[in-house]
Amino acid sequence: MQKPSFALNDEMYDVAASGALVSYVDEIRPEDLRKGHGYQNLRGLLRKCQGKHTDSKSQYWPDKRLRRIMTRERVIEELERLQAIPKYKALFAEQRSIHWYADLILPRGTSPPDIENGAENGNLFEDSLKQGLKSEVKCFMKIFVLLSICDQYKSFKNFIDVGICDDDLPLRFEKTEDDELKLQDDFPDRVELFSDWNLPTVELFERTQYELLIPYLSHPHSDEKFIRHVQYGPETILPWKEDLSKQTQGGYGLISCIRIHPDSHGFHPFEQVKAAGGLFALKHITAEKIGNFENESQMLRMFCNYHKHFVKLLITLNIEDRNYLLFPWAGCDLETYWSSKDPPYDTEKKCMKPMRMKWLSEQIKGLVSALHKFHNPSMDLLSDKVERYARHGDLKPENILWFKSDRDEDGILVIGDLGISAINRKESRSNIPNHSVPHSPDYRPPECDQQGGTISRAFDIWTLGCLLLEMVCWALGGQALLREFGLRRMVPYLGVLTNIFFDVKKTWNGRAAILVKEVVVEWMSRLHNHERCTEYFQDLLDAIHDHMIVVLSKEAERIQSGPLLEKITLMDQKVVLPEYGEWPSSKRRSYPDPVAVETYLNENAAGRFKGCHNHLNQFAGDIQKGKTPVEMEKIK
Repeated sequence: MQKPSFALNDEMYDVAASGALVSYVDEIRPEDLRKGHGYQNLRGLLRKCQGKHTDSKSQYWPDKRLRRIMTRERVIEELERLQAIPKYKALFAEQRSIHWYADLILPRGTSPPDIENGAENGNLFEDSLKQGLKSEVKCFMKIFVLLSICDQYKSFKNFIDVGICDDDLPLRFEKTEDDELKLQDDFPDRVELFSDWNLPTVELFERTQYELLIPYLSHPHSDEKFIRHVQYGPETILPWKEDLSKQTQGGYGLISCIRIHPDSHGFHPFEQVKAAGGLFALKHITAEKIGNFENESQMLRMFCNYHKHFVKLLITLNIEDRNYLLFPWAGCDLETYWSSKDPPYDTEKKCMKPMRMKWLSEQIKGLVSALHKFHNPSMDLLSDKVERYARHGDLKPENILWFKSDRDEDGILVIGDLGISAINRKESRSNIPNHSVPHSPDYRPPECDQQGGTISRAFDIWTLGCLLLEMVCWALGGQALLREFGLRRMVPYLGVLTNIFFDVKKTWNGRAAILVKEVVVEWMSRLHNHERCTEYFQDLLDAIHDHMIVVLSKEAERIQSGPLLEKITLMDQKVVLPEYGEWPSSKRRSYPDPVAVETYLNENAAGRFKGCHNHLNQFAGDIQKGKTPVEMEKIK
């Protein structure tokens, strides 16, 4: 598989660092060239306008670019040149005029937009839309270009007579016993077509045809919400450059930063693509994770086009039996955003900046709204129209992506990486056991260590609560306060130093009890009474403490996404009021000590609990009855 590289501007900006757009140095514009002033014949023009690579010897011509080169005026110009050369006299016999050839090279009439852009290169992939893309009129433009590059114009009449046109490319060759190349048996009546060509010229034809069959990546012209799956073979030249310095490991896959040639994709109008400045994220799902590829692509197909706070899946690809997902390249993730952006506080006026607060509130509402959409998909998104429930399972700052936006200078936050998300029927909505569940160490909820614990919608509410709590830390004190909170949470948990948000202690009778870490509750009180804390953040902290970071018990449940969205929406409506969103609040609240929940630990946690039992503190506060393992399995 060839992966060409393009010449890039030396003064390119790092999108991940600054959000600035990366400029692309285009090749020579075909429209700027005239015969005698830049080229002498078609072959010279093609060479001047080929794709520019910085690390590959192979050239290529995307279809959109090729059609800018091969105008009717230039085709006639080249045919007139050939007509004046004696060795091509036979081409114009039998009333075959210049305009007769021109109509075959560039048939009159319009073609479907997908064909104009190069999607007819479907011979290189399998695609549910492949049927119907080819034109009913035979076109010989690429055949003519190939013969120009191979200096074999004399064979053009033969190709027309036997009916081999652009739709038949790529032609497949096989070696004979004499080490010659001939057409495969796909064309039994045309095997003599290359009989008078020498071997190097046939090899040039065979190689060059792929340089004219460049994939064009796009949504179908008729439906921008439909996401294609395409499959490419080893001969395909992929029109992108890979930036190895930006290669990262994402959940269940390796993510590469690529720049697709602007003439080889139709994603330009999408806001996230424009924000990415022409960069894309190509996520490779390894063979052993094929289930995650199918799962993530399915989930994104269902949701990404129906809420702007989901990352946009553009296309799915199979390249030489390797599976990929293509997304716009995000400016950064939320963790990087927190470390590189100043919080919304105005140090001179001693209050929150109104526009930044409005933006932050909109983003929080948007993320909650997207999660609610995810937890409660509308029936029109479900192919079988059976009521179902979805859950994400891996909400964390690294999976919240920031994109620059034309609509808002502060950009937009979106939920990404749906690798372990799932959608289940109502009666089995949360049936993934905790012992096989991958989870983010910092944000993992208590269910990960409890018998019967599952990844559920309640699981997502806990992780979102952890994320929002850290968001409040950043908003009130920037990276310094966020870092301090992480360090304060770093205490031993069943013999291991960790900064998770819950703890296990022993009860008076030696059993295990789970509770929100005392330091986390103390920190919520500290934030609530912080000198910069507005009433908006106090309400957000109340929601986090009372309804989100809650250990499940027979008496306590976490809030569902619908009621949570109602609370957040009401807060967002009031954030424009200076006394609510900008100025520090005079209200004070100290949250009560956490309540412990007697629980059944799973095998792994129970073993660790037993090993450090003698060193654990006995919990002296209120203890609630925990859910049984069966009840845990039924959590929504």
